[in-house]
Amino acid sequence: MFRAVVLAVVLVCMALAFGTAPVTAQEPLKLRFGKLGPNLGMARAHVAEAQGFFKKQGLDVEVTQFRASPELNTAVVSGAIDIAISGMTSVLTARQRSLPVKAFFVETAAPFYYLLASPDIESMKDAVARGAVAGVSGIGSLDYTMTRYLFKRAGLDPDKIKYVQAGTPAQRTAALEAGRVQIALSAIPEKYAVLRRGKVREIARMSDYSKNFALETFWAKEEFLAGKGEVVRRFLAAMDDTAQWIRTSPEAPAVLAKFMGLTNPEAAADVQEALREVNYPTVAEHKARLDELLAGAEPLADDALERGILKAANARALVQQIFDLRYVK
Repeated sequence: MFRAVVLAVVLVCMALAFGTAPVTAQEPLKLRFGKLGPNLGMARAHVAEAQGFFKKQGLDVEVTQFRASPELNTAVVSGAIDIAISGMTSVLTARQRSLPVKAFFVETAAPFYYLLASPDIESMKDAVARGAVAGVSGIGSLDYTMTRYLFKRAGLDPDKIKYVQAGTPAQRTAALEAGRVQIALSAIPEKYAVLRRGKVREIARMSDYSKNFALETFWAKEEFLAGKGEVVRRFLAAMDDTAQWIRTSPEAPAVLAKFMGLTNPEAAADVQEALREVNYPTVAEHKARLDELLAGAEPLADDALERGILKAANARALVQQIFDLRYVK
């Protein structure tokens, strides 16, 4: 009898040891992740890697940073990258080409765009009246689309503005300060340093028109989303861990400032201020606020419909078409 009890106890202990092993004790699942950046919208994946949250959730993640959206898009479609992060324009462009990709998670909700102008431009209305030149990274890019969106929401004709290619965000603001362009879109926290230099002024802000703009999304091929559910769930669990760390760790502002390459003395304070406008939603928050978060993708969907690159009854219907919601319902 005694031996039977001992044997039973041993078996129970073995079951507890091997049957309920934590995720980290399991065989890690491989994931190839692609990103752009660095900016606050791309920060969560960087933190997940640096703080060990991928490893905690049982993932072996290979992270690749791409120089531009077209390269990232090609890598996803070719199967070289499993999950990508970028603005919704990448997904819209892929869907325009009938490529089988979908967004599945709003990574960053943030109305953190600001329209800056040379000192002689007093307002958006003044910019339109003067036929001002806007510096953008490229025609059809996210900053080009958002510049046009701000003018449209202000009741002004964005086609009255001239758009010229002016490079990266830093290159665009440098062109603005040098007088080569008259308006340019800037984001936080970078815009704080630009305004402190006193050479430009702010004439519009995204938050006046959209409080939960879907700045960045996670997206993948439909085949991957349908067949790699455990990988996606572990990935999103790591993103939840990261969101909580950014919200609660006193180290977060300095870590994010370093990630973004900000070296000015005010960098950490600027990032801390910027985080007031940036939300990294969790899975639970997606489930609680799904309609609200999806509405943040409608400005870009509306632009796609207006330009005729995709068809749907309205912006909300198009957002529903390009999102796979299985992981956030």
